Amino acid sequence: MANQLARLNLLRKRLLQASAGSPVPSSPTAPRIGEIRKAISTVLAETEQPMHVVRVHAAVERLLGREVNPRSVKSGLADGACGPNPRFKRLSRGYYSLRNIEG
Repeated sequence: MANQLARLNLLRKRLLQASAGSPVPSSPTAPRIGEIRKAISTVLAETEQPMHVVRVHAAVERLLGREVNPRSVKSGLADGACGPNPRFKRLSRGYYSLRNIEG
């Protein structure tokens, strides 16, 4: 039992030394859905024609300056096109525009 504890303690010391010498680089955090929805709104506001989901995704990535999961953009568009106060208008399969707010 004492031998096992000594070996574990030695392993612990080696691991601590190894981790202190070479820190793991942190990965960039994924954009939050609110940030993605805001970017989608900006992209659709800047164009005067309906856009396909693939083009919206590419424009959102350019605007945010980093990779964005395509499903996040698709989800943001789909969620934003339904409900009592939709932001987006689904025109046909995969095509969206900004909903005109007329009062």
